[in-house]
Amino acid sequence: ELYECSHNAFLKYKNASNEPSRSQFEQECQLACEKKIEFWAGFDLKTEKIVGWLNVNVYDSWCEIVTAKFDPRYLYMRVSDALYASVLKSYLNECGKKYVSSGSRSIQHTTRTQEYKESHFGYRKCFCFLNIVYSKKMNFLVTLLYPFRRITLHLGKFVKPLHQISAIMQMEQIRRAQRRCL
Repeated sequence: ELYECSHNAFLKYKNASNEPSRSQFEQECQLACEKKIEFWAGFDLKTEKIVGWLNVNVYDSWCEIVTAKFDPRYLYMRVSDALYASVLKSYLNECGKKYVSSGSRSIQHTTRTQEYKESHFGYRKCFCFLNIVYSKKMNFLVTLLYPFRRITLHLGKFVKPLHQISAIMQMEQIRRAQRRCL
């Protein structure tokens, strides 16, 4: 059910060609369980079907929402609101954590989830600098491909390996823009 919910969520994402296969998804879930990452799920009470889920990495004094997926057909039920409210209540009020991180925003697809959490749950942005250290080979490839980043961004929508390269190019563009501002 987690996979079905995730698959339906991926269908609504623009420019997301990085959906894992079912077997990859199962491996990722197994690894998350081994790392003691906690899973939370929201259900449709009529069908008892999972319509949204998220997982949380818990640390000593804080926790981080690692992944959140919601079936778009059930968004009207506001299952995301219920899950986020439950997570915040549990970790902040009951477990005494100092804060809950919403994780990093995805550069691969636009969900507007960060803005939603800010307006509905009092989250705030915490800005930082993007520091990237490449191996020599990777640095050479990034330097070589950077002038063609717009092409990789466009083709990345259709070709899965270029999708990952376009994400690197976007991060490199952010890194270079920050360097100019210093």
